[in-house]
Amino acid sequence: VGLGAAAAEEAAAACSVASACRAMLYQPEDDEAPLNFAVNGASRASESGRRPASAAAARGGNVKGHGSGCSSLTQFKYVVFCAAFFVVLLVGGQLSLLGQRDAAAQQAVAGSHPAAVEEVIERTRISRLEKELQRLRHENAGLIRRQTENLRSPDSWRRFRVYCMVPSIYDPHRYDKLAAVAQTWGKRCDVIKFFIDPAEEGEEFPKYFEVEGAPPIEMVQVPLVRKNDKMKKDKVYRAKSCSSNGQKIACRHIWEKVWRSWVYIADNDLDKADFFFKIDDDSFVFIEFLKLYFEQHDWDPEIPRYFGQVSKLSPVPFVNGAIVGLSRAALRMVAVKYKNMPREYGPRENFAHHRCVDRDGASQEITEAICLNEIGVQATPLVDQHGYSMISLFRLSDSLFLRKRYGTRSWYWYKKPKTVICCSDTPIAVHWYKRPSDLLKIESYLYNPEDLTIDKELYSRALYDALKENPGAKRKAVISDVSLIPVFAYASEIEYLFRVKENLRTLGVVAHPPPDAFPDRPENT
Repeated sequence: VGLGAAAAEEAAAACSVASACRAMLYQPEDDEAPLNFAVNGASRASESGRRPASAAAARGGNVKGHGSGCSSLTQFKYVVFCAAFFVVLLVGGQLSLLGQRDAAAQQAVAGSHPAAVEEVIERTRISRLEKELQRLRHENAGLIRRQTENLRSPDSWRRFRVYCMVPSIYDPHRYDKLAAVAQTWGKRCDVIKFFIDPAEEGEEFPKYFEVEGAPPIEMVQVPLVRKNDKMKKDKVYRAKSCSSNGQKIACRHIWEKVWRSWVYIADNDLDKADFFFKIDDDSFVFIEFLKLYFEQHDWDPEIPRYFGQVSKLSPVPFVNGAIVGLSRAALRMVAVKYKNMPREYGPRENFAHHRCVDRDGASQEITEAICLNEIGVQATPLVDQHGYSMISLFRLSDSLFLRKRYGTRSWYWYKKPKTVICCSDTPIAVHWYKRPSDLLKIESYLYNPEDLTIDKELYSRALYDALKENPGAKRKAVISDVSLIPVFAYASEIEYLFRVKENLRTLGVVAHPPPDAFPDRPENT
């Protein structure tokens, strides 16, 4: 207190000292808001940053609202402030010494009873994490409850039948990928068939694709007029038999294969399902959320619909080819269109583009949209009630951070509002998982009730420590570990997968973990 009084007397002696006292005030600027950040769903706010009121004040100069002279009242106010300031410093120093003595005492206790102290710390941490787990589960249960409160019955979404048409090829380098589809999401389709290139002379393909852990899947050999070049492995062809603008390219007549597959289904399987999908074999589809969407929006399969992840790169908006959906009415109508559209063979530069036509080099996505548009069926984007996209065209570790930035020229964001972001907590499909092991990993993490990898990782001490120490440090992604991502992106992927699994549990698709699922936790926490 004596030191503070002496400083106050000196402060009263000169106006410059009073100005310096003002400079010691730390004030938030108008544009400073609390810094919000989220770790695994738990949003926290730090205190607003503080900075000097102005550079002029820090230099002892004038501050807006005060002249160079000092009135007696002004001097008195700042004298009082300076005195109080130094008192706070003095008392704070004493408290700091007390705190050091308390810390020393705690260290002494810890040294004599290390196991007891560690147990108390662990119990406190586990209790905090369990409360956060309960909060997240409550939020997710509330979300699904709001989504399902208008359903006819808790299981009424199961009434829809889904047909999965998977174009692929029957070749040794593709067997593992077909097996992964059959063992994961494929077994939850009401009907699933692989649509493959026809066998060449001397080849013989089996009628069904069989693999352990999945029912046999019928393979349909699409009667192609054009011949596709064969692959040695994904994206690597044994020959390049087609040409475009004088350049040799591999023959990949995807459009002919897709439209002929649709015609086959319309002629043979139209009564076996309500909604029909063309799905790439590097996708993972959540059939339950797909049916839930139909039920929520009361979709009638006899109303023509064409839907998925919509892009506006062409004059006619189209559904990106990873997963394309048609209602039964739309498939019935467009099959007739496909059967009667013109056929054009030869180099693609010889023919006009942007027409409903079967020609060499035609884009499957754009041509399909043009044909449907000509019969009055436009593309419908699949988004949830919050506007989040329900189909991820890229791996989750990438899609979760997709945001439209000013000036972007990315095809993905072309004419797409920045409010449509990924990813919905009730996703319909994720794409771009090229390795069969990725599909098997998603299946185990989300559908196997005994696999608690996601639950344990979300609340692991190691993850929290890594986020605190260096959130930008690199580590392998959760699902596809072929690339390295920052720790904060890894944590977001873990949290997202946890929310999806909780929603599957709430729907009754996956069982909740038993009470003894975490035996390493201390009792009575």
